[in-house]
Amino acid sequence: YRFARNIVRDVEAMHQEMSKMKGVTKGKIRVGVFPSVAASLMPGIITMFHQAYPEIEIVIFEGTDFEVLEWIRSGAVDTGFVTLPNKEFATTYVIQDEFRLLIPIRHGLARCTSLEVSQIAREPFIMSLGGCELFIRELFAENDLSPNVKYEVRDMATLIAMVREGLGISIAPTLSLPPKIDSFVALPFKRPAYRQLALATKVNQEKLPVVEEFIEKIRSWVSVSQLSQS
Repeated sequence: YRFARNIVRDVEAMHQEMSKMKGVTKGKIRVGVFPSVAASLMPGIITMFHQAYPEIEIVIFEGTDFEVLEWIRSGAVDTGFVTLPNKEFATTYVIQDEFRLLIPIRHGLARCTSLEVSQIAREPFIMSLGGCELFIRELFAENDLSPNVKYEVRDMATLIAMVREGLGISIAPTLSLPPKIDSFVALPFKRPAYRQLALATKVNQEKLPVVEEFIEKIRSWVSVSQLSQS
């Protein structure tokens, strides 16, 4: 199956090179993304890229962080978003995403402007299983603590709904949060915590021409977007 997929990829690369020689950029890009990137970044990225290259089709594969890693390994996608550091793939840094503490609006800690990990160690915790669990546990471990996990949730919308209902607190990356925050607050850590997001490809696999252009365009688009928001 993987051999057949490589043949399809080689044929696609040949078609792209021929189109490029004719001065026309055509092709297909398969991109692996996790939900926070799919919701917050991809709509703007797709719009921008289609304006520049209307003949290039972008196919989105949405899954957990671990599923995206496997899709890159297997060649199911041409490129995908990963969290740095990552030594397995060739990576291109894209954006920094700050982690926030999600606190119910009626909770006493909601009045704070920022918090230390030690201040939430005993609080009922709602753990995200979408890919952030490892980071969260490491964050607590760095302070010789463990989260007081009461619930484990995969879907971010469910997790936020549970925080709103006062069932516990949680930690989530900013890109995963809804545009409108109500019934809870999203507080920073006193020592800011971030994840670095990058686009990854297989190390020994030559990038398709349109994939190289796609990655470069995303970097430029993110830089411009961040400047406009600052």
